[in-house]
Amino acid sequence: MAFTTFLERMALIKQRVKTEAFKEHHHVLIFFTDGAYNMGGSPAPTVAKIKNMVYMNQSGEDEAQSREEYLDIYIFAIGADIFDEDLQPLTAGTGG
Repeated sequence: MAFTTFLERMALIKQRVKTEAFKEHHHVLIFFTDGAYNMGGSPAPTVAKIKNMVYMNQSGEDEAQSREEYLDIYIFAIGADIFDEDLQPLTAGTGG
């Protein structure tokens, strides 16, 4: 649900500033969770849409890598049961 909100807001920004200006925007999404996602099902398809929007649907590995610096997604999980294997694929960025 949170990723869907970000996707919708990013789409509004893209519409307002137009595609050429949107290319220059850097996006940093920071999430805090209890250790899992639990509202609205798996966020993976929405994260893929966010990545496609920022990476400009570039299919080649080199082209997508050149756009990686424009998107960072951080997820901080705090809790007794952290499902890292579910959360890790939702992250993006070059910082490790």
